[in-house]
Amino acid sequence: MMMILALNRDFDKMEAHFRRNIWYGSGFYGDPSQAEIQGKTLGLIGYGHIGKEVASRARAFGMKLRVINAYPPARKPRHIEFFEGPSGLHELLKASDFIVVACPANEKTRGLIGKREFTWMKRTACLINVARGPIVQEKPSTMPCVRGGSRARPSDVWYQYPTDNRPCAPSRFPFHKLDNLIMTPHVFRVDARDGE
Repeated sequence: MMMILALNRDFDKMEAHFRRNIWYGSGFYGDPSQAEIQGKTLGLIGYGHIGKEVASRARAFGMKLRVINAYPPARKPRHIEFFEGPSGLHELLKASDFIVVACPANEKTRGLIGKREFTWMKRTACLINVARGPIVQEKPSTMPCVRGGSRARPSDVWYQYPTDNRPCAPSRFPFHKLDNLIMTPHVFRVDARDGE
């Protein structure tokens, strides 16, 4: 939710501009961004422990919810607009302003988001991966942040991790050179028993 709120107000662009003395988004020069997340659509890929917690907080902000899960319920919860199985991925990506990946990594989800799936998203949509790195295909050329996509893509999970206390690149590709990729070092850890 922190990332959704920051990105909705263009905090990443605002901060980058201000480092160059450009008062982008300031009330002093032009109108500040008035964007609100109320009424925006959050797509959740996975509805386990993490997905449910994100949904609960998103509802408090007045967001619309769309969910896909490996095992959708026979009856859709009333506070969720759309709740489907994996076949609903196209519909979820097409309609969402923010997408949070919160599913377990397994044979069915590995590589789930790639070049084709990015083309289904709105150009202004933002994908936030808090699950496992390999759910989003690693090759940077598949990602809109390489192709000049207009929104940042945050990721807290990666493709390789340190095995000791030495520095370790999070990928074999130079993600750190992408201006609109927001990188955090797996800050939001979940107990392995949660399965996500």
